[in-house]
Amino acid sequence: MKPSLLFASLLILNPLTSAWSAVVVELSATAPGSAAISHPLIAGGTEGNTSAYYRYNPQPTDTAYRSAGQAFRVAESFTMGAITWQVLNFAAGVPGKAFTIDIYEVNGLTNAATNSPGSGKLLDKQAGVLPATLDVAKPFYTFTLERPIAFTGGKDYAVVFSFTEPTSATTAVGHLQFVTVGNSDSVLSPAPRRWLDQGGDWVTIAKNQQIFYVHAVPEPSVAVLAVGALALAGAVLKRRRG
Repeated sequence: MKPSLLFASLLILNPLTSAWSAVVVELSATAPGSAAISHPLIAGGTEGNTSAYYRYNPQPTDTAYRSAGQAFRVAESFTMGAITWQVLNFAAGVPGKAFTIDIYEVNGLTNAATNSPGSGKLLDKQAGVLPATLDVAKPFYTFTLERPIAFTGGKDYAVVFSFTEPTSATTAVGHLQFVTVGNSDSVLSPAPRRWLDQGGDWVTIAKNQQIFYVHAVPEPSVAVLAVGALALAGAVLKRRRG
């Protein structure tokens, strides 16, 4: 299902309740067809990966957790309804684990510490749970927010994924691996900035950035179209049963 139709169907099914009072995760075998901001792997680009994890029993020299986030510039104002990340792989302890999506307004896209999400303004923290079953054949994970976030054109923002419960009961990493693309291959200007929160220390690497797609909340016409489609499907089904 396209992200815009996913938003609309969620609103239709739960117009006045908190039945979906968490971030909704949908897996897909293919990349989104369109998005307000797209950062794909271009032809001939260099592909890598970065990980998020939460170790239950870290070694003394290891960090207990790592959050993975991506900063980017918004050219024109819009309201973010979801973000899609491409995932390379996941550990056995990852499915069904709780997470948060944190959205920050950041001060810039260079590697200066003052531009890290930790030095920015936290706009919202939203929680969810990964599906109990994940599939490497469906590497595109769309996280639909409970509360859409308004972005202002010309400003920089970061979206950060964090586990809130252990993904490993041992010293093993227990990671969720996000696909990255070489910085020189970025289709965005200025180039986005990947940040990792390692045990409270924000670090960044300019060599590669996550593959991601930021989705705007659909226009009212999309929701109206979805309502019409559902009504038509219901009428057809009723006629067939009659």
